[in-house]
Amino acid sequence: MKEHINYDDNLFFITARLKLLEDALHLTLDESLFNELYKHDIFLFDNLLTVFYQRLTNSRQLLKLNDYLFELCRAQVSLVNILNFILYQDTAFNHSFLSETDTFKAIAGRQKLAYLEVRELLTAKDKQAAGNDVISEEEYNILFSSDEAGD
Repeated sequence: MKEHINYDDNLFFITARLKLLEDALHLTLDESLFNELYKHDIFLFDNLLTVFYQRLTNSRQLLKLNDYLFELCRAQVSLVNILNFILYQDTAFNHSFLSETDTFKAIAGRQKLAYLEVRELLTAKDKQAAGNDVISEEEYNILFSSDEAGD
């Protein structure tokens, strides 16, 4: 039996949770209480985005595929922004994540690469859609010949 995935709700939830994490980085949180939560969430969202990337880039039958890919891009950018903030800004969590620096850099690099591939796919789809909107000379002749035949 084929499973139904509600991409709208799943991607909305992921994006909303990433936004919450991103906003929370600007708070003065007790690192001893929230350090493990941040690590867990970063690994979780890296995994989720990878799963959605694989599913969406391998799917050609979804009606709203472009919308889903766009939402995936937003989520990828959000995760990379969180990682860049943790890695390169002065935050309460910086020294807590020193042991994860290489791992976080690898996740950021992987998500950036996936983002670029999705953007490339969206650009190709836009060009293809634009090309489909152009009416060829043969199509013009068919349209006008049938119009003249009706006169």
